Amino acid sequence: MKKIFIAAIAMISAMTATAQVEQGKLFINGQFGVSSKSYEANSNYKYSSFALTPSVGYFVSDQFAVGLGLGFTTTKNKYINNTNVVTETTPTVNVSPFVRYYIPTSGDKFHFFAQSRLGFGFGKEKTKTEFANSTNTTESKVNTIDFSISPGFAFFPSSHWATELTLRGFYINSVNPQGGNNNNTTIGLDVNSLSPSLGISYFF
Repeated sequence: MKKIFIAAIAMISAMTATAQVEQGKLFINGQFGVSSKSYEANSNYKYSSFALTPSVGYFVSDQFAVGLGLGFTTTKNKYINNTNVVTETTPTVNVSPFVRYYIPTSGDKFHFFAQSRLGFGFGKEKTKTEFANSTNTTESKVNTIDFSISPGFAFFPSSHWATELTLRGFYINSVNPQGGNNNNTTIGLDVNSLSPSLGISYFF
């Protein structure tokens, strides 16, 4: 009798977790990520970033969702150009449609997922150059495009809530300052692909 009861509870839990990724369900999500790096070949170069992205998604079929995120990202590059210290700070507001596919596991509360996101950012790039006896600061509008294919993992502690861990995965990032020719595009599947983001989702 005890074994039957435990099996029934496990079955109900599995059905509850799976039910959250069924067609017609909605979810809201908040993700944040922090990353930093410096190049060994040039210890004077440092990079850091912070991102906060709330989003909403809808399951158009079982396990497959489409959605839209609206977030904030800021990046900072600091390096030495000749003997001058240059600091570039770029805060942007981002609009990012995405698709996500959940893959259930043998556990009753765990799902893997794959997500593809296309982000469009709008903001300003502030460049501060510190000379020996003076400092010069310039600003320019900037547009960014960021595409990624990311793996993730979701844990459902209850019928409505899930915590998430997402890795950056494969990415293409393009930064286009207006009024200049210094466009920068990065394509990567490298150590930056392991940059994690944490998130919380509510399903209803």
